[in-house]
Amino acid sequence: KVWLEFNRRNLQRPLKIPWYAGIRFNAYLGNDLGWCLYVNGCYEPNEFRALKGILRPGMVCVDGGSNEGLFALFMARLTGQQGTVLAVEPSPRECERIRANLRLNQLTNVRLVSYALADQAGELSLQLSGYTHEGQNTLGQFVYPDVKSIGNVKVQGIALDDLLAQEKLERVDVLKLDVEGAEFKALTGAARTLERDHPYLLIELHDGALRHQGASAAETVSLVRRYGYSIYSFSAETGQPVRAEADAALSPNILAIHSSRPWEPN
Repeated sequence: KVWLEFNRRNLQRPLKIPWYAGIRFNAYLGNDLGWCLYVNGCYEPNEFRALKGILRPGMVCVDGGSNEGLFALFMARLTGQQGTVLAVEPSPRECERIRANLRLNQLTNVRLVSYALADQAGELSLQLSGYTHEGQNTLGQFVYPDVKSIGNVKVQGIALDDLLAQEKLERVDVLKLDVEGAEFKALTGAARTLERDHPYLLIELHDGALRHQGASAAETVSLVRRYGYSIYSFSAETGQPVRAEADAALSPNILAIHSSRPWEPN
């Protein structure tokens, strides 16, 4: 009833809710993330479980397309004060919500930067999504018909390789990308990082969204494989990551693990 009332009145008031690993979160009921956390009590549980088996104290992580910061908060908790999390989010609205969540959790090992990950530097136009689907902002076009635009904002694009140099981060251990169709371009702009660090990758893979930005799911997977990665898809039956052979059907999010990185499905 609370969620229905919030949506009926288009309320922009967050509800503070407890979550995993001692995290507290400002849940906005006008978006998919808030709905999942408030109504269902979880969000992408398979992906978070996989990350839990990967993250270690002292790791350096990048949360590309941080939205309201849930992944960044989780990474920060599990990597500890010796770790560093770079939260990358272009939307001014979502950046304010990330800052509020960082204050709420008193986390000091997260750096928030307002950029759009891309293949090169330059000004870009970000389409902002409206109430009920806030957070599905995109540099391309919305892929679901019920997602409505409330306008566009100019944002600064940057290649991840250049951003890491700017932030004086000499390595990346974990890279999460959920950038609403810009994943191929973001990976293209991370060539030095992929070649040098072989970070664990958690990537959203939506063929329709990628095609709106001149790429495809197949091209994105092929790009990752060229760097020596194996692809893991989340099983619809068990939720466990399962190694995917070439041309196999893949889950909406995938893990990519380089042969140099220790890892076993948990």
